Amino acid sequence: MKKIPLLFALISIFTFPQSLQILKKDGQSQQISISEIDSITFTKAFYENIVGLQKLLLNNSIRIHSQNQTTEMFVYQIDSIYFNSTGTIAYFKTKSGIKEFNINRVDSITFSSMVDSTIFITYNDTNVSVVNPYLEQGVSVLVQGADVTVNSSGGLSDLNYVLNGTTNNGSFKIYSDKKFNLKLNNIQITNPDGAAINIQSTKKITVHLIDNTNNILTDGLNYLTPPNNEEEDAAFYSEGQLIFTGNGNLIINGIGNDKHGICSDDYIEILSGNIKINSSK
Repeated sequence: MKKIPLLFALISIFTFPQSLQILKKDGQSQQISISEIDSITFTKAFYENIVGLQKLLLNNSIRIHSQNQTTEMFVYQIDSIYFNSTGTIAYFKTKSGIKEFNINRVDSITFSSMVDSTIFITYNDTNVSVVNPYLEQGVSVLVQGADVTVNSSGGLSDLNYVLNGTTNNGSFKIYSDKKFNLKLNNIQITNPDGAAINIQSTKKITVHLIDNTNNILTDGLNYLTPPNNEEEDAAFYSEGQLIFTGNGNLIINGIGNDKHGICSDDYIEILSGNIKINSSK
């Protein structure tokens, strides 16, 4: 058996040319070596200023699928895409700076036309995956383990946050300068040291219990001291108005010392939905 020198084998692995395969909607495909690409740019369609079509243009998005995470950006926010000299890193030049993606971790890149203002947050035990197309417009989603903190400060109103999945050691916290919609889609959050959902916004929050879903929120017996003297007095806590809609189920296990099951510093209105609070202060 002929032996291949180890050094030659390693060089062959690391210098093997990678390619970009483009699959069109008509089934035709084209493959281009990354080493031959200087950059990828997007051009605006001729109809961008026509009334009724401008919104469709702005809603076109690009999705980078990398392992268990999907990053989504509006196409109009991207100036260009280019690669390093070895073709291992893709750089997305956006209006707010450069974003890097390791080519070896990218499964695919797809395009879509977004029809609503939705941010998806999916819990998977100790991990969380996020699809956030509004990163460039003032909506940041910080994930630490299974603790999620959203900060929406770009003046965007009526954004939709969809929560689903399960975690036994996580939470959802949000700061927002405008009203928004929170959609519970078979979400189960247990936070051992605080509120399961903590809304630090005085704006109106519409909580939609998606039909035929079962949602469970559980807080911890003892809460950690919140930052900046924030209030956090319930398994489901809100500074602003809470308006419940939808025909899903919501169970709240409020077991915290001297804490409520559900609490709003404004008011709570239940238009529909099946809500059961197993305990409260």
